[in-house]
Amino acid sequence: PQIKLGQWSLSLREGLMIDTRTDDIDTRVKSASTLTLRSRLQAVYAIGTTPLSVVAKIEMLNTLNAPVDYLNSIVPETDKYSSCYISELRPEAGLQWKINKQHALTLTYRYNYLYSRDASMLDSGDVDLTNSYTTKHLILLAYKLDW
Repeated sequence: PQIKLGQWSLSLREGLMIDTRTDDIDTRVKSASTLTLRSRLQAVYAIGTTPLSVVAKIEMLNTLNAPVDYLNSIVPETDKYSSCYISELRPEAGLQWKINKQHALTLTYRYNYLYSRDASMLDSGDVDLTNSYTTKHLILLAYKLDW
């Protein structure tokens, strides 16, 4: 759904995702389902009567129920983890060229920030805690065909 305000077009998209992890064969590790809320806010500004538009959007993945029992049992009281955290943030800006009513070409820049944390049971019985931060800079060229 979009809201049009003059030359502006605004949209918000929300999606709930459930990811069940079954990659561990260790019977001491339970399979946990992660609940993630994916949100995207987009603004498009049509430049006058030209076929060009400025596109800006931000997408965020928010993990809502990360398992923290293992994590909080091995860290000091001052470093306790929350079960909710932002796992991905993707701001994006660029230009869209509407070739005609069915075809469009978009060129954008995206900054992609990824954060993940994981607790895995080692053979020794200890818990291995992993925090991972990744950033990426992307130039995207996309073609869109509307039926």
